[in-house]
Amino acid sequence: MSDYLPDKNANRNGSNKGSKRSFPDTGRIHKACPGCGSENLVFEVGFITGKYKCNQCGYVGPVIFEFNDREYAKFLKELKENGQ
Repeated sequence: MSDYLPDKNANRNGSNKGSKRSFPDTGRIHKACPGCGSENLVFEVGFITGKYKCNQCGYVGPVIFEFNDREYAKFLKELKENGQ
């Protein structure tokens, strides 16, 4: 899987200097299912050691991904290309 950490060359609003393509940056954090990329998640059980449930694919687990707008679009594109 690709590295989804923020670009070290990105400024505070997530844009890259010298980038030829601009991405909309709403400042929103996308919480996504690691299996299908859906944002249709609910916090199911517990507080500190709780688990999330994806209402789209049925994933249940403690791990979810958090992305900014650009990273989320990249993640969804990669899922689609890999047949998820």
